[in-house]
Amino acid sequence: MPQLDRLGFVSEVIWLIFMFLGIYLFLVKNGLEIIYKILFYRRSLLSKVFSDILSLEKEFFFIEHTFLFYISQLNVSVYNTSRDIVKLGVVEANAYKEEAENFLLLDMQIESLSTLDELVLESAVLLLNEKNSGLIASVKESKEILSI
Repeated sequence: MPQLDRLGFVSEVIWLIFMFLGIYLFLVKNGLEIIYKILFYRRSLLSKVFSDILSLEKEFFFIEHTFLFYISQLNVSVYNTSRDIVKLGVVEANAYKEEAENFLLLDMQIESLSTLDELVLESAVLLLNEKNSGLIASVKESKEILSI
C-alpha cells in the first residue's frame, strides 16, 4: 500500500503540517474574526433579550397585582350587587306568591259559588218537577172530571 510506504511517509507528514498551518493562519486572520463578531453579537442580543424579559416580568408582576386588587374590589361589589338582586328576587317571589294565593282563594270562592249555584239550580228543578207533577195531576183530574 502506498500510504504506508516509508519513503513517501515523510513527505505526507510535511504536507500535512503545511496544510494545518495554512488552515490555522487563514482561520486566525479571517474566520476567527467573523466567529468572534458572531459570538459577540449573539451575546449582546441575548443580554438585551434577558433585560427585556426582566422588565416584562416586573411589568407582569405589577399588572397581576393591580388586576388582583381590582378583582377583589369587584368581588365585593359583585357580592353586594348579587345580594341586592337576590333580595329583590325574594321580595318579588313573595309578591307573586301572595298574588297566586289570592287567585287560588278567588278560584275556591268561584268553585264554591258554582257548587252553590248547582244546588240552587237542583232545588229549582226539584220544585219545578213538584209543581209540574201537581199540575199534571190536576190536569189528569180535570180530564177525568170532563170525561165523566
